[in-house]
Amino acid sequence: AAHVKDLVAMLRMLENPDDTLAWRRVLQLLPGVGPATAERLHRNAVEAGAATGVFPIRAFATTTPMVSAPTRGPVGTLQRAMRTALDADATPAEQVEAFLPFCEDVFPATYDDAAARLVDVQQLAVLAAGSPSRASFLADLALDPPASTSDLAGPPHLDDDYLILSTIHSAKGGEWRAVYVIHASDGNIPSDMSLSDEEGLEEERRLFYVALTRAKDHLMVSYPQRYYHQRFGFDAAHSYAPRSRFIDPALTTLDVRTASPPGHDDGAVAAAPVAADVVETRLEALWR
Repeated sequence: AAHVKDLVAMLRMLENPDDTLAWRRVLQLLPGVGPATAERLHRNAVEAGAATGVFPIRAFATTTPMVSAPTRGPVGTLQRAMRTALDADATPAEQVEAFLPFCEDVFPATYDDAAARLVDVQQLAVLAAGSPSRASFLADLALDPPASTSDLAGPPHLDDDYLILSTIHSAKGGEWRAVYVIHASDGNIPSDMSLSDEEGLEEERRLFYVALTRAKDHLMVSYPQRYYHQRFGFDAAHSYAPRSRFIDPALTTLDVRTASPPGHDDGAVAAAPVAADVVETRLEALWR
């Protein structure tokens, strides 16, 4: 992730003042600063450091570099960050936090999704709090760097036609026009983890009733014919899946559909009132 590399470069400047690549990466974040200007600023810092007997980064942080007017504000923010981070008592987390204002200055002009990347920098400060030293934190980031950043969470994007996945427990109290109850095989409905006593079985029956009654107009109950012993591979060994004991075999013979109403030839089906009454009666009988 580019913004993580930016922050790593800032820390690398502190850890190794002679890291030329880190210098160039950080300086080119400044507005109006390209490779040539970054090289000049770095060379001036090295020369000033040699003349005063200090590291180049401390020389840069305490002198006024020759830059254009739009660059002066971000340069000042970067210098303040360096001075704070160079404090011998600054922890790795405090050093990361010191550069956050500089990131806030330059990221919006560098990245489209600057807000999400700034959140990442804040999170890196949290992670740095668990490191004993700056060197250790840099080593961790080098060994296990994030590959990308995630944008800030927003409202869900729902298509005109979408599917809601839900557990039976979560569906309590809700209703939908069409409901598909899947895996209605014995061992799943009822769950084999709930069959140690009669009370557990009855609770599973009530849950199945909840699932069936979530549908307003259309209800589809399905179960697999086979369960394969290996999810992947070429082994075709399998077991047959028994239908849930809660499903009355007589219900599977009822057809609640009729031909299209007169004047309709689009293949649509309509509920047959008589058959629907029979199904309702049979279902109610299961819970009496």
